[in-house]
Amino acid sequence: MSSFAFNPFLLLFISLPLILMGVWRLKHGRWPARVGHDPHCRACEYSLVGLESNRCPECGAALTKSNIVHGQRNPQMATAWLGGFLILLGIVAFIPFGAMVKTGIQWIQFKPTAWLIKDVKGSSFFPAWQELKRRDANGSLSDAQIQSIIDIALPQQIASPTPPLASELVMFAANQYLAGKMSPAQKQRFFKQIFQPSLQTRPHIAQGDWVVYHLNERSGCPSSPWWISESIRAIKIDGQTIEDFSKSSGGGSAQSGIGSGGSMGSSVKFATLGKHELTALVRISFYNGPMGDPAQSQLINQEDRDLSTTFEIIATPQDIKLIDDPTLAPQIHAGITPQSFHYEASHVIGGEFKITFIPCDVAFDVIGRWDGKEHPIYSLTCNASNTNQNATYSFTSGVDAPPPPSIDLILRSSQKVAHGTVDQTTIWKGELIYPNLPVKIIAK
Repeated sequence: MSSFAFNPFLLLFISLPLILMGVWRLKHGRWPARVGHDPHCRACEYSLVGLESNRCPECGAALTKSNIVHGQRNPQMATAWLGGFLILLGIVAFIPFGAMVKTGIQWIQFKPTAWLIKDVKGSSFFPAWQELKRRDANGSLSDAQIQSIIDIALPQQIASPTPPLASELVMFAANQYLAGKMSPAQKQRFFKQIFQPSLQTRPHIAQGDWVVYHLNERSGCPSSPWWISESIRAIKIDGQTIEDFSKSSGGGSAQSGIGSGGSMGSSVKFATLGKHELTALVRISFYNGPMGDPAQSQLINQEDRDLSTTFEIIATPQDIKLIDDPTLAPQIHAGITPQSFHYEASHVIGGEFKITFIPCDVAFDVIGRWDGKEHPIYSLTCNASNTNQNATYSFTSGVDAPPPPSIDLILRSSQKVAHGTVDQTTIWKGELIYPNLPVKIIAK
């Protein structure tokens, strides 16, 4: 669908030729070329034939060589009037254009759409994109132009780092899917890139330890009201089903927004020595509607994907290397902030750890100390490579005794906790204490 959009440059292209043609007509009508050879006064056109005086008897001008012209003009007043009319018409046509220039015309609205689409991929992407959105809103983009914009959006759907326009472009693509404007190839690529998962496990696992696996997630989903859910449907080792979650839950999450992500994971028991392949069957569902509410949302697409990784069961556990450097304690302490701790009924404690920067990988047992005793609460792991930006880790966990409104919180390094990760091989050795940490007691 397309519609006519008035272009003020049309006025310029009309007015300038009218004025130029009018000037030409006026000149040749009012001051045509001289005909003949009789002398005339340049100032008043008086005929000087037979005159012996050195002054013009009509106007009194001195009759020097430069003031005498030869030949007579024969004005064509109709042509002159036509020229004047054309000049006036051109000025009238130019007035609206001049007024628009004076008031600050948005020139980009007259730029060809093909140029704007090219600009979206360049440094002047923002004004070009705003104009393309305006044209899309008034229905002036063709289907071919819409598909060209979708072709720009699809690579940005999975680009890292996330480009500035990625969220808006992918949202545009999703809305064009609903409008039926995506090509079959674009649909296939769009759905494939909605969710980019990867499976990870510890490369070497001691015989008898749990096989820990993580599903790392990166979203290519547009923002609300679009959202995706992911769930693990089964875990296989060497093709044999170890866990079947088809009728239950093997862990899941919901996400919305380009570049969002995280990880979820669990563990299975497996003790056969040697190299093995672990496979997770992951179901990805793409919705349009209220976040996290499949019943009130439209299911757009659903697919199952097999993700695989390898690991080896070994007889002797590999040691976790320890960084025994007490001078790192102040930096790590400053980079980890416990907050929002609360205690609920049924011996449940919860809270958050805000992590900004730590100089090395850490793995801690989280312990609360009150009434002169230590009470296990949780475990905390974080890698230095994951702390380029602020991150907040939330938890809830059972505790063996109700805490008072203030506790001492201890983070104590633990090789056992590190063994429960998929990637930690070296951790800091030491202990951090956060005295008098407030705990909000929530009444039953």
